[in-house]
Order: sequence, then C-alpha cells, then structure tokens
Amino acid sequence: MIEDEIRQVNDTGLNCYKYGFFSRSDFNADIDERLIFITLENLYDEKAMSHSRRKRSSV
Repeated sequence: MIEDEIRQVNDTGLNCYKYGFFSRSDFNADIDERLIFITLENLYDEKAMSHSRRKRSSV
C-alpha cells in the first residue's frame, strides 16, 4: 500500500525525498529512510512534538 501511494505521488511529477504516513494504531512496513511513520500516539505525545519543533527550527 505504501509503495502504491509513493508511486501515485511520483506519477504527478513531484520529486519527494521523504514521505510521511499517519496511522491510528501502528504500521506494518519495513524501515526505510525515505519514510516517516506517525501514529496518533506520536502525534499527541508532548515530548515527541517538542523534539519535532526543535528539529524544524534548527534547520
């Protein structure tokens, strides 16, 4: 399913270096540095969010 989504994006002509996916529970996929997996727990985890904000602001 993930590869299908990536293929659809690539077919539009967009050249993406990362792909983010959200899930209510968890993912059943291989680790790939192009992929970012975010569960609802991650989304609402205050520590994860503050780390994400720091990471973005330092770029």
